[in-house]
Amino acid sequence: MKDAKLVAKADPNHGSKIKIAPNITVGGSDLFIIGGPCSIESMEQMDATAQALLQAPVQALRGGIYKPRTSPYSFQGLGDMGLDILAAIRSAAWGERVYISVGGVLLKKK
Repeated sequence: MKDAKLVAKADPNHGSKIKIAPNITVGGSDLFIIGGPCSIESMEQMDATAQALLQAPVQALRGGIYKPRTSPYSFQGLGDMGLDILAAIRSAAWGERVYISVGGVLLKKK
């Protein structure tokens, strides 16, 4: 296998750690797993996913809200309704451990 010089660490013993929330750090030698659906489709789906992942070795929950598509007729995501669902799930059990991907959309803070 070829060396990946552009992405290889200059110092193989270096382990970056990044604080992403007051009590959550990512990096180092610890594995950080984020689970959840590509796209949130309903409160029932997200609640079932969140409950199942609470039993798994998952550190954070994610869910797709805005799904940019090439066809205007394809499912585009739930948008603000998806934010409301994630806000409810966050307050129920996950706290700061809920994340979304942001891409070209101005989101209001909930």
